Amino acid sequence: MSLKGKFFKGGSVSMKLFVIGFLLFVFFPVSFLVQGLIEERSERQVETVAEVSSKWGQGQTITGPVLTVPYTNYYGGYTKYAYFLPEDLSISGDVASELRSRGIYDVPLYEGSLKFQGSFKAPDFSDLGVSYNEILWDQASIAVGIPDMRGVTEQLVVAWNESKIDLEPGVKSSFFTSGVSSVVPVSATDSQSYDFSFDLKLRGSEELYFIPLGKDTTVNITSDWISPSFDGAFLPAEHEITDTGFTASWKVLDLNTNIPRKWSNETNYYLDTEGESFGVELYLPVDVYQKAERSAKYAMAVIALVFLVLFLVEVVAKSRIHPMQYILIGLALCVFYTLLLSLSEYVRFGYAYLIASISIVGMVGMFSRSVMKSRRLGFMNGGIVAILYGFIYILLQMADFTLLVGSIALFLILASVMYVTRKIDWYGGEE
Repeated sequence: MSLKGKFFKGGSVSMKLFVIGFLLFVFFPVSFLVQGLIEERSERQVETVAEVSSKWGQGQTITGPVLTVPYTNYYGGYTKYAYFLPEDLSISGDVASELRSRGIYDVPLYEGSLKFQGSFKAPDFSDLGVSYNEILWDQASIAVGIPDMRGVTEQLVVAWNESKIDLEPGVKSSFFTSGVSSVVPVSATDSQSYDFSFDLKLRGSEELYFIPLGKDTTVNITSDWISPSFDGAFLPAEHEITDTGFTASWKVLDLNTNIPRKWSNETNYYLDTEGESFGVELYLPVDVYQKAERSAKYAMAVIALVFLVLFLVEVVAKSRIHPMQYILIGLALCVFYTLLLSLSEYVRFGYAYLIASISIVGMVGMFSRSVMKSRRLGFMNGGIVAILYGFIYILLQMADFTLLVGSIALFLILASVMYVTRKIDWYGGEE
């Protein structure tokens, strides 16, 4: 098999390879523009979720309650605070979900009916270096951290032993950005524990998390959301997911966390709950932008392989293809991703991928047939594009084996090219 100098009118094989390489270099930023478009649409979705959440309620992480007892410093006369965590904390409730649409975007919202129960031991200052005559017992208070107070839908009343106390907005503790608090009766001579309970009606979006502040913390949640994602520092000890919703139960001990049971301003500690939260995310099973972005990362590989096939057709079948025709085919391959993105915002991703693939495969196949004056070569080029898109779709479904399968596929492609071109005399001489 030989390559005549006249085969590529106006240039050699090397020149044609140089032109193809230059075209690939031109399409390189185009592929990034496609990925930028996908990222822009993804950011628009995030903005829409944030907009809807700002009116309904953001993702919530509930912290508390925490018992705060102030005391005065004997030498300085200024007020400091000691903090105590509950002995046991039980949270249970039902989370009713709703899928709210804004334009083409869906936002998962929820409204939870939660019951908090537990108890505090009588505050013990013996190991905090505080004298009992310095303690301001009448100013003791409890506080509950709620990140987005707009999500609270009913007044909060805490049952504190035999008392009923209204919780008011605002917290004095520096480690709560927002929440509710109230002064509670705590006695210097009372050695009994303090039982508490309160109901929390709370709206939020996407996430509901808790901080395990009890020596023994249990959380039991039921919901009608059918695709939960349990996340955070602790997974549920038990959970069940059905077609009608889910149930989940967590049990966390204080030994599982790095949070002390009590501290004061003078211990140089503040409540650090980073990495301690756990809960559930109302997960939307199909993230079209993530899949579209992953598929777009293969854009240059697809264009390079198709250009390689076109070049080999020129070499083997002696069918000349103009650089402008390479450009048109490359643009068609880029349009696939914009088609995929726009369609997947309205229909399921699999259907969008199928429609976009059939459209581009048909376009490339018919164009190749016209350019090469051969139905067989047209079908062959269209079939190769179809195989590439089919293979990419399979890779999108294989999160754990993408690298392995992709590496094997590249090996087989390279082996095939080497086999097909093994008899070509690239210098143009006769065999």
